[in-house]
Amino acid sequence: MSQFKSNIDIAGLITSSLCAVHCMAIPVFLSFGMMEGFVGAHHHIIDITVFFISFVLAGSSILNGVRTHANWWPSFGFILGFGLLAVGLTQHAHVMMAIGGALVASTHFFNYKLMRAYCTH
Repeated sequence: MSQFKSNIDIAGLITSSLCAVHCMAIPVFLSFGMMEGFVGAHHHIIDITVFFISFVLAGSSILNGVRTHANWWPSFGFILGFGLLAVGLTQHAHVMMAIGGALVASTHFFNYKLMRAYCTH
């Protein structure tokens, strides 16, 4: 397995995990009044941009993985995770976005493990 493909999954795992934490932290902080000065600073354009960049990176990672190890399960996690993220993003449902982010992170981890197992044989 090339180091680049491995790094994409690791970066995807980290960023998706941070996304899930971010999506859960925003409503908690807002409900406790901890982000009074940041409410106007949180633009959804940033969320949408990160969504599309993540979609392209994760899509290429999963596609390369499926071509290598021929296991389609990561693609199902990718579709479901980004589906939840997209619906959550349009409906401002942070819990749904957190679940989607966690699912995408898990999918990256699963794809990473499949790639390592395939390439060590």
